[in-house]
Amino acid sequence: MKSISFFSLSYHLFIKFLTVIGSFVTLNLVAGHLGATAYGYWAQINSTANLLVPVVLLQLPVAFVRFYQAKDFPSNQAMGSLLIVNWVTFAFLGGLFLLFEGVFSQLLFGRDDLTDFLRLLFVFVFFKSNLQMVTSYFRASGQTNTYSNILAIDAAVQIILLWVFIAILNFSVEGVVLSYVAVDAVIVLIILLWMWLFKKNLRFVIANQRKTITHFVYYCIPLVPHVFLFWIFNLSDRYFLVHYHGIKTTGIYNAAYLFGSMLIVVQAALNFIVLPEAIRLWEAGRKYAAFMMLKQFQDIFLLSGIFVVGVFSVVGADVLKIVGTGEFDVPPWVIMLITTGALLFGTDQFIRNIFHLQKKTKQLPLFFLVTAVCNVLFNFLLIPRLGIFGAACSTFITFLIQYLILVYYGYKVALLLPDYKNCLKVLLVVALAAITAIYWSPYLVTDILIFVVAYFLAVFLFNWIDIKGLWSMLNKNKVHE
Repeated sequence: MKSISFFSLSYHLFIKFLTVIGSFVTLNLVAGHLGATAYGYWAQINSTANLLVPVVLLQLPVAFVRFYQAKDFPSNQAMGSLLIVNWVTFAFLGGLFLLFEGVFSQLLFGRDDLTDFLRLLFVFVFFKSNLQMVTSYFRASGQTNTYSNILAIDAAVQIILLWVFIAILNFSVEGVVLSYVAVDAVIVLIILLWMWLFKKNLRFVIANQRKTITHFVYYCIPLVPHVFLFWIFNLSDRYFLVHYHGIKTTGIYNAAYLFGSMLIVVQAALNFIVLPEAIRLWEAGRKYAAFMMLKQFQDIFLLSGIFVVGVFSVVGADVLKIVGTGEFDVPPWVIMLITTGALLFGTDQFIRNIFHLQKKTKQLPLFFLVTAVCNVLFNFLLIPRLGIFGAACSTFITFLIQYLILVYYGYKVALLLPDYKNCLKVLLVVALAAITAIYWSPYLVTDILIFVVAYFLAVFLFNWIDIKGLWSMLNKNKVHE
């Protein structure tokens, strides 16, 4: 088993950051050539795919990573069987949606005659879910650089193909989806062929893996309701906006939400490496070290994220007008609410990792049920009256409630309290940087530069990033097979 180096972590973060930049490029291409309404349709397709992919997969990639090194039910020879389970689940859900395609078209797009978009959505979901399944092998086996390279190739080729379809061939929304589908399909086929020829990880007979698959499904089934609950408090506001304010408004809100997505993607990139490393420590009996790893990365993400929220709050509205069009006029406080909520959501993910370490995934839906109910309530109360601002408020309040619940749990189980002392210091520095940028900086570039200088000044003065300790954790205290 390969160890994860500090370089691998940095490289993976860089690649994930580039993929988010690719989302802004997509916004520029789609909005610039097709308009805000077309971007709204694409955003709805992409948001729905983000819900359906974990459901189709039954969250089995999580089990593949969790049990890759397990003694009783190792997952390293079960990839083929897991893919078959994925295909069966997809066939069932796809048939259900296509049987009631008019109803689901109305739910997703506010119109019942966009069934062609619905069919494109399911082709997109099929290849996106297969890509996530096969690439879980690289995560579980510690081949982070390989996975990062796949992400980079996938995103770069998708953007190029998107430009060809829209700018040259004059495709509409269909071209956006097809550009993503085509690239995902080719990458999946290449990885499957490579595994078949060289890794021997594909066994397409479920009978030989029945006990292993049953164990994985039993582990992951509690996570599937969690996916629906996650969708409710993270994405359901789009559907309220579609029905109360139209697809164009939904597209504009989705564009503003890209800033929050940047924080969530960075957290996911960190967790991509942190969770497997924590599992290795846990399986080796070093439970305290696993908790301390989660604690350290939680603090780094939270304190660094406060600066990111400050930057986005100051420059985000102007960036949207530049990248999109004049239609994408979003107040700064909306972006501040979205990014703050995303920061809280990303921070509590490190606490949620405790459930995976302790194999208590059955408890996760109970935590998220409370926040999902709150989110639906606030969506009903705020979105019809306040539109985009109401959606941002609802999201922020929901993530705050979830954060407080999980912080209490983390403290009770593992004493995982965030570093609030340094949080207050960092908030003061960010406030001073924001005032300086708003009143004395004439350009976006200088606004960003002010926050960068403030960030490194805070790191130096408060010493809340232990570089030597982090390096040691990632390179010396490794658990090998």
